[in-house]
Amino acid sequence: MSTPAFLCARFVLVATLLWALCANRSNGQPIVVINEVVADNATGLENGGDFPDWIEFFNNSSSGVDLGDWSLTDEPALPRKFVFPPGTAISPHGFLLVYCDDRTNSPGVHTGFGLNDKGETLVLFASGSLGGARQDEIVFGLQLRDRSIGRVPDGMGSFTLTAPTPLKPNSAVSLGEPSALKINEWSALNGKSSSDPDPDWFEVYNGDSRPVALGGLVLSDQSVSPATNPALAALSFVDGHGYVQFIADDKETPANNVNFKLSSTSGDRILLFQSDRTTLLDSITFGAQTLNISQGRLPDGSANIVYFRSNQPTPAASNFLPLTNVVINELLTRAAPPLENAIELLNVSSGPMDISHWWLSDSREEPQKFRIPAGSVLPAGGFAVFYEGVGVARGFNTSGTGLAPDFALNPAHGGELHLFTGDADGNLTGYRRGMDYGAAESGVSFGRHVLSTGEADITAMSRRTFGVDSPASLDQFRTGTGLPNAAPKTGPIVISEIFYHPPDIDLGTGPLDNTLEEFIELQNITSTAVPLFDPQNPLNTWRIRGGIDFNFPPNRSLGAGQALLVVSFDPLDAALLNTFRGTFHVPPTTAIEGPYDGKLDNSGATVELQRPDPPQPGDGFVPRIVVDRVKYSDSAPWPNSADGHGDSLQRRQLDGYGSEPLNWAGAPVTAGIPGIGVRIRSLQRNGQTVTICFSASTGRSYSLQTSTSPGAATWTKVTDVVATSNNDQCVDTTFSTSVTTRFYRITTPAQP
Repeated sequence: MSTPAFLCARFVLVATLLWALCANRSNGQPIVVINEVVADNATGLENGGDFPDWIEFFNNSSSGVDLGDWSLTDEPALPRKFVFPPGTAISPHGFLLVYCDDRTNSPGVHTGFGLNDKGETLVLFASGSLGGARQDEIVFGLQLRDRSIGRVPDGMGSFTLTAPTPLKPNSAVSLGEPSALKINEWSALNGKSSSDPDPDWFEVYNGDSRPVALGGLVLSDQSVSPATNPALAALSFVDGHGYVQFIADDKETPANNVNFKLSSTSGDRILLFQSDRTTLLDSITFGAQTLNISQGRLPDGSANIVYFRSNQPTPAASNFLPLTNVVINELLTRAAPPLENAIELLNVSSGPMDISHWWLSDSREEPQKFRIPAGSVLPAGGFAVFYEGVGVARGFNTSGTGLAPDFALNPAHGGELHLFTGDADGNLTGYRRGMDYGAAESGVSFGRHVLSTGEADITAMSRRTFGVDSPASLDQFRTGTGLPNAAPKTGPIVISEIFYHPPDIDLGTGPLDNTLEEFIELQNITSTAVPLFDPQNPLNTWRIRGGIDFNFPPNRSLGAGQALLVVSFDPLDAALLNTFRGTFHVPPTTAIEGPYDGKLDNSGATVELQRPDPPQPGDGFVPRIVVDRVKYSDSAPWPNSADGHGDSLQRRQLDGYGSEPLNWAGAPVTAGIPGIGVRIRSLQRNGQTVTICFSASTGRSYSLQTSTSPGAATWTKVTDVVATSNNDQCVDTTFSTSVTTRFYRITTPAQP
């Protein structure tokens, strides 16, 4: 009896499918597999100016494979999320690299989607002509920056942590033991209020210098053994001396979430179990918590538990308390021979400070770069200067490369600098002081300037004070041991008046913010015109940033002593311009620019006047140097009369520091007209007589004051002056021979 035709057809179809599946395997392995994955590529592999995540594939067979019409996805329900283009070839026992981004104008193959370093699933499917079968799959968890996970050996081995080796054989990374892990910081009450909370969180710290695998470990808030909580995702890692923040929101995804919450009222516990669910690796128990104040170990991993300052947690970063007795006092980031970059520390305590074995670094995440030598002791009020030291035995950049453990200060982009306490064994001891700095002028240092409020700003200084500041040679410069900082650098143009909150408009339906009358006044305090653009690159113009955004148009200049107004409306609108000039009696010679983006905040903001430096060679980056900065507020000690009551903020001393609240007064608006601002024009000494001349306005009163320090909390009055004209006023005073240094300032109105 013959076989029915339909049975024959069915047999042939099954055989074809079996052949296709077998043809896609080599020695029991899929022909093409996912071989290496980087889900957090920050600085490793560059492609077209970007640093995309990437996936490497490996061909297990001795024949080339065309991956055209194969597909890859990070969403298994969408198997053809990315389809390999026709002709995508992978050679026998060869590699193929695919970039996980949508930058298709860059070289290579691009998936159109990125990878999640908090974990996900990747699936590779064969082409439709081969049945579209699932060829390979990888599920991973928490990934490390600039590290990969890969098969060892290539193509057939299990996945483990590897050093990135694109298009080359994989290389496994040595792993540490989970016993090095500690629950390091926790916060069970976060957010605006207890009734509007943010998720709880805690942090795990790795005390080993090697990375540790987290996959399979169990986190719990219950002392039940064996632990019943879900295990951490496979292929999850924490870096050597690294940190992982876990979100305690009773969810299981992504991989840094746990399926429990923390109690802030009665306290709680956090336990970490080995993969056997019974071996306890670490645990902590805490009591009732305070809003936005975390607890943790100090230093990291130790038994010492402390509370950290309000709103200053350090999730996924080293725990610290603020270092208060030693400060970063001055730094030079753009030096030319015979100078070099330098960092000055100051002991602000009343006793000596041993800073031996402490660390300086340009990275909060990599603190242990430059180790301060043993025997470094600062007396009370004493200084220490550390030099870049290129080419010598000891300096923070002796190699000249800026590569770890050396570091370099960035004059164009700015950066950060941190001081960490440490011990003789090289360990961090939990205290840190940091600062940010911006683009720098050549030879101009940044320094710490203490305000009348007790706060300290970092700003450009009027002169360097490292100890030997006009050296004949680099060796001579390096002998400097520090000096008190000079006054801040001001000018050539300053922000002289701010009308941030004009009186509200009442339309009968409630107050309306009167933004049309807002303005910022700039004034040239020099005797020469200042171009508001880079003369070598005229399209690169000055700008205002912070509370508002405004770019000056090309070819604008501000004449000697002149003022300029920047307004919220378009000055090309004749009606608005005429109304504004008429309201504030603005002189017709005063230039008005606008409109700016945004608005001046009624409660306070930081306003910066920035000028462009020449573009950097190579990348063309334009550094922006802060010429003046004002961080104003509507609360004391800033004058209240400027907060919607009709007055504007007006600078008392035009060459005084911009963010010093005592340098500002609330006074009737003087838009484009010389206001209360005053500037010392000249100072001459003849024997014991000192003659001081300053700018003045008719009818206004002034006080000449003196002190032995520019940052003094109190100044002594010498005399009062009432100006009888708008001409400069001159005052004679006696210089005592009992002091070596004397500082003077002019304030207005006259002080009691």
